[in-house]
Amino acid sequence: MTIDSIIRPSMPTTNVAKEFVQQLKECASTKGASKAMASTLMAELTTKKFDWSKSMHNHITNMVNLSTRLKNLKVEVSEEWMVEIIINSLPNDFESFSVSYNNLEKKWTLPKLKAKVIQEEARLRKDGKANIAHVTD
Repeated sequence: MTIDSIIRPSMPTTNVAKEFVQQLKECASTKGASKAMASTLMAELTTKKFDWSKSMHNHITNMVNLSTRLKNLKVEVSEEWMVEIIINSLPNDFESFSVSYNNLEKKWTLPKLKAKVIQEEARLRKDGKANIAHVTD
């Protein structure tokens, strides 16, 4: 097995496998690597869109997992911000739902949002993705 010539210059140089693995671990644990990972996770979290290919439960769980990974990298993601990110990840089919939520004075917790959005998903699937939604607090 050989290492591609594009990658080779950035690899640690040693003839001892144990040292090589240790150098790779050190390289991966640098601040630059964690900043890059945080940036990648933030981009994925803020651009993720629900596309009907999976359930809403899986979509929200995946987004919460991304926020947990960010927290592990010392990037705090508040519950309030997660609620807004999830609302923004909804497709146009949920537009009435989103507008109704935004008109409420009280903010929802993540579990409450998850329950409401899953309920709305079920209704939309049953109605063939109808564009009518009504949200009450």
